[in-house]
Amino acid sequence: VFRGVDITELKTELQVRVDIMNLTSIVSEANLKGDILNINEKFTQVSKYSKDELVGKPHNTTRHPDMPKEVFKEMWATIGRGNIFRGVVKNRAKDGTPYYVDAVIAPIIGDNGKPRKYLGVRYDITENEIERHNMKGIMRAIEASYAYIEFDTDGNILSCNKIFESAMGCSLNEIKGTHHRRFVDAALVGSTEYSQFWPDLKSGKAKSGIFKRLTKDGKAIYLQAVYSPVTDEMGRVFKVVKIASDVTAQVNLQNEVRQIAEGFASKANEISSQATTVASGAQSLGATTEEMNASVEELSASIDSIAQNGKSADSIAKSTQVEADQGSQAIAKSIEAMDLINKSSEEISEIVKVISEI
Repeated sequence: VFRGVDITELKTELQVRVDIMNLTSIVSEANLKGDILNINEKFTQVSKYSKDELVGKPHNTTRHPDMPKEVFKEMWATIGRGNIFRGVVKNRAKDGTPYYVDAVIAPIIGDNGKPRKYLGVRYDITENEIERHNMKGIMRAIEASYAYIEFDTDGNILSCNKIFESAMGCSLNEIKGTHHRRFVDAALVGSTEYSQFWPDLKSGKAKSGIFKRLTKDGKAIYLQAVYSPVTDEMGRVFKVVKIASDVTAQVNLQNEVRQIAEGFASKANEISSQATTVASGAQSLGATTEEMNASVEELSASIDSIAQNGKSADSIAKSTQVEADQGSQAIAKSIEAMDLINKSSEEISEIVKVISEI
């Protein structure tokens, strides 16, 4: 016992602390030049170097070339003053693969009040850093290609990107804190469907489809969009994100196409009626032919009627062909518009799926 303290208990406690550190942390000691004096087992596991390959070597053996030299200048200046340095460091394992650590470097002060060596304790954050980089990449892709907006769980606007601002004709400063209903037609706002819209999202139910919305100047715009609830680690929804693509042109084309198709159907009915009339005329002509012996004049009139009916039938046939061609083109455009809308929907759904997985 020393000064009332059980040395054995102190050693036991210290060993427990060391064991925990060795299990959870990448630990090394370095001299004042930065050469490695000692490393623990986890250091060798993560770096893929053996102890013999690292002891006596400089710490920059595991430094990744992506790391700016300024970071290490700052580190040496900090610990050289006797202070603790902390920062995220990208290292490189023996096989070339990168790994990320949350590094804490502390000086061990000697009797002269100056550092005599340095202790480095690092926490492996590779998985989190890779996920963070992936997320940043996804967000950059969304920023470049899609309208993006965030809401609180009641539908109040939190933030949006430039594409959304451009599509709706307003800035974030104008709309931040206002409700989503500002973009919705008044008739829909008062509907049962819309009254359930935000409660559903707040409960965790996503919404997807083509939504008609109104720009700042009241112009109708159609968005292929997904409203996706975002949850915390307990599964509670704390905000809603919307990713959208402007499909107004496609929807307008589809509506125009539908009108053309309906017109084509009406024309087809009209042509069918005319054809029936021609057939009826032909039947009457047959009856007239039986009486041709009555007079040459009647025969001549019948022949003229036949010619006229023949021309009418030919005209109807040509008209039918033109209408059929127009209808075929209209249907092709309609299919193209629907394909574009479906492709946009699939792309947005895939992005939301990736974000949800991350």
